[in-house]
Amino acid sequence: MPRPKGKEEKKIDSEQPSQKKDLREFTRCNICLKAEVRLANGILLEGETENISMKGLWFRTEKTFPKDTPIRIHLYLSGTQETESLTIRGSVVRIEADGMGIQFEAIDSDSIEHLQRLLMYNAIEIDKMHQEFEKHLGLKKHNKSMIIDL
Repeated sequence: MPRPKGKEEKKIDSEQPSQKKDLREFTRCNICLKAEVRLANGILLEGETENISMKGLWFRTEKTFPKDTPIRIHLYLSGTQETESLTIRGSVVRIEADGMGIQFEAIDSDSIEHLQRLLMYNAIEIDKMHQEFEKHLGLKKHNKSMIIDL
């Protein structure tokens, strides 16, 4: 005898949206920093970050670069006595009307330490973020001159 379809289909459909799993490797923090995104040929976009993780950020800007475009990001840290910036290599992975998602590809060891401190300072779940840093081998401390590929 065939099973009734109505209830099963509704159950499956209603479970999918609420059970959507966040597959991100690192927690995002809502951090607004002045940022510049530059192409290799020198074209520059200015804007600010909306959120940042150890693997990427959302860059709010009116103009965007095409998906898969390699870029260099400069994040300007506010609240410091000297103007400090983090320089990170990445690529555009998502484009929307209000900006673009950027995935980090390489970061120097000094910048990675600053980024970790920035994220820990702004984290809601500090223990969770600390665990994410500890379990990710690519974030272990290396030679200062080495660029860490993410």
